[in-house]
Amino acid sequence: MTKPSGKSSIAFVAALSILILSSLGHSQSSPVQRERSVELAPGKLLVARKEMRDPNFAETVVLITQHNEQGTTGLVVNRRSETPLSQFYPYLKTKNASDLVYSGGPVDETIAFGLLRSRSEQRDAKRLVTDVYLITDAKALDKTVESDEDGNLFRFYVGYCGWAPDQLEYEIGLRAWYVFPGTADVIFDSDPDSIWSRLIRKTELDVAKFMPPSFFPGPASTRQK
Repeated sequence: MTKPSGKSSIAFVAALSILILSSLGHSQSSPVQRERSVELAPGKLLVARKEMRDPNFAETVVLITQHNEQGTTGLVVNRRSETPLSQFYPYLKTKNASDLVYSGGPVDETIAFGLLRSRSEQRDAKRLVTDVYLITDAKALDKTVESDEDGNLFRFYVGYCGWAPDQLEYEIGLRAWYVFPGTADVIFDSDPDSIWSRLIRKTELDVAKFMPPSFFPGPASTRQK
């Protein structure tokens, strides 16, 4: 197993960018988004705006795993596949064999990754946020799978998301994504299928707090509080 890199992957990502950008609306930024820091770094969460129509990223929540001069990579944390972990580890007889594998992104679905929630330091993993570690080493990943960690502490991903240098910043400038600080509770949420809708709803409620009363139509007595 190797870390996500290579000219072929970047070329594929650049092609995806054309589709993504063409699918975006030109809505104005919200007060909350203007106030919120958009500094990108490992551990930040990208939440796709409602205007995102590209099926690769629509209604996704992406955890940034790397951000530097070579570009950005991440894992979609709210898309479970229908494939059990046992399909990758046929000999696995432990309780986690039935855990579903996550679709980490559209780039190179032959590469596997792991996210581990642990309070102890992990020697063969990269710390992304408090108590959350990224596993890319094949032996470390196998060892973690065989340790029988359940879905509340460990998740297995295939594929990843990737952006060329400055590409993600450009998409954020076009209001393609909201940017949030990542937390273990969100990344390992027990109901990943609803993470996106809940984060979008929270953002909309935050936006409403900044809007003047004249923004909402109708009598004040009928407005949602």
